[in-house]
Amino acid sequence: MTKTKTDIDRAAEKCRRIARKHPDATWWWCPYHGDHVLKMTLGEVLERIETILRTKPRGELVCRLNILRPVLHPRRLPRELVKALAVCDEARDARSKAWAAFYDRETVKTNAAYVKAVNAHFKADVVYRTIAAACEPRLAALHNEEWPDNTWNGSTIFGKKGGEDGE
Repeated sequence: MTKTKTDIDRAAEKCRRIARKHPDATWWWCPYHGDHVLKMTLGEVLERIETILRTKPRGELVCRLNILRPVLHPRRLPRELVKALAVCDEARDARSKAWAAFYDRETVKTNAAYVKAVNAHFKADVVYRTIAAACEPRLAALHNEEWPDNTWNGSTIFGKKGGEDGE
């Protein structure tokens, strides 16, 4: 069912209000349709809300905005998941630095460093996603406890309650 502009506006304002109510939250449920939990700053979350409103299909907006919520008990997230994401983030940062060095000064050495950094980030991301999949039952239990009306079905935000927009 396609939502009206009023439904979308209400969902967007509620999402912004909840985000601002938790300015110190560092983990967020479902910022992307296939990511159950990610680490984000308040600024990144507010930017994500605007990106959703600007770029996503109208029929998905309310569902996406209604499920983007802070993790209320981050200490209860699986430690192995938190550690794997930290390693993945470090590898991503190293990739970004290697790209900047290559972009600034194209040489065989900077190209090789960039390729090495890309491969390291890819491997770290695979490890993170493997751990996230293994942790899914614990994540789902925590998510359902914190936000029982969520539409996460184990792999995407679209489906728990049926239909494209979660209804």
